[in-house]
Amino acid sequence: MTYVFGSLLLDSEASIQIDPAFDAATRTFTVSLRRDGKTVAVHGAGGDAFKTAREAAAGTSPFLVERGIRPLTDWEECELLGGLLRLKGNSGHGPLIGQTSRRA
Repeated sequence: MTYVFGSLLLDSEASIQIDPAFDAATRTFTVSLRRDGKTVAVHGAGGDAFKTAREAAAGTSPFLVERGIRPLTDWEECELLGGLLRLKGNSGHGPLIGQTSRRA
């Protein structure tokens, strides 16, 4: 079963967004790119799924730039990483949540 966390909007019209996902069966992470509500690409699709949330988050900016979309800001990458960790359901996201709260 694949779990998806809330979308991260990348433009003011909300037409471009990314959705972090965690597949509990394979214990891997992916990030879906959606445009106008339709999935257009999946970062980590097929046999390229990521074993760690950090790998998935760190590779998302180059994935977006390859598709003509701006890279993630540091804040957005942090939010993406937090979403990926929450999906996995471990306690590793606790310190990250505390850091993002202090930065806000």
